[in-house]
Amino acid sequence: MAFIDWKPEYALGVALLDEQHARLADRVNGVADAIERGENAAKIAALLAELLDDTEQHFQLEEQLMYQHFYVSRLPHKETHLSLLLQLKKLKDDFAAAKPYAASGTRELLRRWLLDHLFHADRALAAHLRGRGVR
Repeated sequence: MAFIDWKPEYALGVALLDEQHARLADRVNGVADAIERGENAAKIAALLAELLDDTEQHFQLEEQLMYQHFYVSRLPHKETHLSLLLQLKKLKDDFAAAKPYAASGTRELLRRWLLDHLFHADRALAAHLRGRGVR
């Protein structure tokens, strides 16, 4: 079973966001599986780099949609993105430097990061976008 088992109720009703969220969940699952298997730190750092790249692209899309559709909470949402990106970068850098504590709590942090952001900030954004006809 996947670390994050993607469920239909996670969908926000905005197809492009839903597709990207599912892809991010797959990336998180890849990192979580590598940690569980005891892969070396360099392998996990590479997987985190892929997750970071996909996350940056996803956040850019969200921020573009927020701007185009006059989302009033775009600044705090963007600040959340920056914070999450910094956390991911630190994780990647810690694994790249083979720091002994790097794996501690990483799996749960990634699950919490993705699902909390999805269920809170992104759910509100998606409701706004759907209200403006974005599907």
